[in-house]
Amino acid sequence: MDLRAEARAKRQPREGPVGSLVELLRTIGQDLDQQHVELSGIVRDADSFRVSGVAGGKHFSARYPTKELVTIAAERRASRGRAGPTQATPPPPPKKDAKSDSFLGVMVGSPVYSEDHELLGTVKEIRGRHFLVGGGLFKSNHWLPAESVGSIGRAGEVILWPVGK
Repeated sequence: MDLRAEARAKRQPREGPVGSLVELLRTIGQDLDQQHVELSGIVRDADSFRVSGVAGGKHFSARYPTKELVTIAAERRASRGRAGPTQATPPPPPKKDAKSDSFLGVMVGSPVYSEDHELLGTVKEIRGRHFLVGGGLFKSNHWLPAESVGSIGRAGEVILWPVGK
């Protein structure tokens, strides 16, 4: 018996459910590998996964809707174990997530506002994908992740995304 046939025979008839967290993360990982993205963060919300990382020395951010991931995972599962090369459907390009790209505009000294335009403080320091905010409403310093940046205003002010979004 050849190795492939033996492996198929040892597999259980059904894997876990399509759409399991493991399968969805595997699908995202396969796509990021194809794009040569070094992952730095992943956030799951009610209907999608938001990822950020570095590709080709530049910031990468994308949104992967859960429904699309389930469809792609099901197609890939169906193609596994077939003899010969298969042509699995490539994933659609991820939806660019503009909010994470805004982090590139964060500068030391910039004022930081809540989504309600309440001054929280100013940017004191930037390290990797986090920035330190202090003063203003924030009496003590707080490190915030890049994904919390909603936009950069015309004067360079940082406007945060609403909490829970």
